[in-house]
Amino acid sequence: MKIALLGYGNIGSGVYTVLQNHTDNFEIKKILVKHDRTGGLFTRNFDEILSDESIETIVDTMSDDQASYEYVTAAMKAGKNVVTSNKELVSRYLKELLDLAEENGVIFLFESTVGAGIPWIDMMNEYKQINKIDEVFGCMNGTTNFILDLMKKDGIDFEEALLKSRMLRYQEPDYFDDISGVDSRNKLAISSMLAFNIKLNPDDIPTYGIQNIRNLDFGFFERHKLTPKLMSYACIDNNRIAAIVAPVLYKNERIRSNVGGNNNLLGFTGDVVGNIQIIGEGAGKFSAANGIVLDLYRVLNKKSSPHFEVGDATVDETIVSYKFYFSFDQTSYKIERILLPYVHSIYETADSFILTTRTIGLDTCLELLWKIEQTDERFFFAIYDDLDVI
Repeated sequence: MKIALLGYGNIGSGVYTVLQNHTDNFEIKKILVKHDRTGGLFTRNFDEILSDESIETIVDTMSDDQASYEYVTAAMKAGKNVVTSNKELVSRYLKELLDLAEENGVIFLFESTVGAGIPWIDMMNEYKQINKIDEVFGCMNGTTNFILDLMKKDGIDFEEALLKSRMLRYQEPDYFDDISGVDSRNKLAISSMLAFNIKLNPDDIPTYGIQNIRNLDFGFFERHKLTPKLMSYACIDNNRIAAIVAPVLYKNERIRSNVGGNNNLLGFTGDVVGNIQIIGEGAGKFSAANGIVLDLYRVLNKKSSPHFEVGDATVDETIVSYKFYFSFDQTSYKIERILLPYVHSIYETADSFILTTRTIGLDTCLELLWKIEQTDERFFFAIYDDLDVI
């Protein structure tokens, strides 16, 4: 099968390298790049790829979301299959892209958008043939998992751990998408839409990252035998959906506490199979390349696009409740006034002010977070896993 690569960055070059061992099945005809490069494979003109009738499949590894949308839709309209790793694209246009693939008799696959090399999309699509899935969850970002794991094990600060992850090229082109939770949010939107057969705008998912975590937080976690993980969670109940991306504090003995390095842990709950969890490498050029090449083999074997029917659902954060953790650089009358009605315990030192809440609804917590954000106080926020909900 003759293919073209869109993009030759971290993931695109990884796909190229992996495909050198699969030349009996795949031939790369063209590689679209932004800047001039030597070699006959490279082009800056997408029309060269679009007009080449011998190219059957496009592999999109671009980080430019608008260009990716334009090229992917044009390719499918021209009768070409598409494999993409662009999670922003898929999270916002999944239904449109799957409909376009069906209208044009082509295949649209996106395995590497969630879990990189873990066969998450394919597995969930298979399981939901006989399962009603009502919950999806996971540590969906390998970069933040690597950073938090390094901070816990080596006692280094956030900036140093971030630098080490950048040196290993685990991150998105804009690493703020990783640490702020945006990357996890997009992956949760994709997973939720497929699992629940509903349309979910990623902008409707409350999202809190790890960019404000400090060593003082890890001091508290160590004393209380807790491990933080940036987690994504969504559930559906009678067409009411609740979703959030946020750090979660697990007891050290939990399996989820011990998924280290750049690994992902992905899971869902079905009415037949129960709780399923899968662990694997979730960041890095070759794990993502693995997911893309698996999709290319699915195209080669004429496997259809994932099944997706859109039903109605209402965002309703009242259907889940947790205990919450807040830490601040120093005590503040404004913060105390906001949180005092919900306090479970308060810990205060010379350089920190930590507050935990009693169990309250997610909707109430989001209101508190909005009020705290208006104070411009620097804070870190997390969810307690006391209830074993996620």
